[in-house]
Amino acid sequence: MELILTALLFAVGTAIFCLIFSSILHKFPNPLRFNLFLAYVGLALFISAIYSAFALCIFTLFGRHDLAQHTTSRLWWYITAPVVGIKLEIEGEEKLRGWGGKSPKGPAVFSINHQSEIDVLIASRLWQPHTVSCAVWRVRKMPVFGLYMKLCRTIFVDPPESSGLTNKKIILNAAEILRRENLNIVMFPEGVRSYSKKAELLPFKRGAVAIAMEAGSLPLVPIVVANCSHVFHVPEKHFDSGTIRVKVLDPVTTTPREGETKDEAMLRVLEEVREKTLATLKDISSI
Repeated sequence: MELILTALLFAVGTAIFCLIFSSILHKFPNPLRFNLFLAYVGLALFISAIYSAFALCIFTLFGRHDLAQHTTSRLWWYITAPVVGIKLEIEGEEKLRGWGGKSPKGPAVFSINHQSEIDVLIASRLWQPHTVSCAVWRVRKMPVFGLYMKLCRTIFVDPPESSGLTNKKIILNAAEILRRENLNIVMFPEGVRSYSKKAELLPFKRGAVAIAMEAGSLPLVPIVVANCSHVFHVPEKHFDSGTIRVKVLDPVTTTPREGETKDEAMLRVLEEVREKTLATLKDISSI
């Protein structure tokens, strides 16, 4: 009874805090508002990580560890975005559903353009069951977030030499996991954040296409996030409430064409995905 009462009081207290924080956040000028936003996002992530630890224990008992990350991601979004005033306008979300697990469609690779740290929060709203994520190796060392990512079976790339691993080995291992467990994966093909205020992309790295092909020519589903520097821009320490447009494109096949080598197919698919992503980015961005 005491535990239930404590949990209830915590929930009520959290709700009151969120209402107060939401009402005063945008009264402050940047960069103070920017820093308050980051602090709140970190707090929400910490709460989500605590939930994730319990969720992993529970869902793993039923052989559904993937639901821990799915529900944790959604929790993080819903205790963050409404409070700070971020909304998404999503087109084609149905194209993300029904991949992985026991679905006859099988698993897929989801690619997202990478502008800033806020992309991770946006991805949490789009997260699907039977899905794992990919991040650079240094994320493992980040407090709270790194622990959360490790608990959720994140695949880390760009390892240091001291790890004894190579990207090729990681890609092969990742492909085997996706194939064996029918899991999807979310990847940022640019590899790093662009921080651009224009509708433009950095060069795409091969990782997303390589994993898709090595896992059995999985479909690659591009997710395009409009330029959102009007909402969040790190170099200028700017944050404001606003709506961000997102468009999910049709799956791109990664099966090599007749007479194509694997490398030729990889380059062709990589260019096709980048061209479609860039064209859509320009179309849905208001900048």
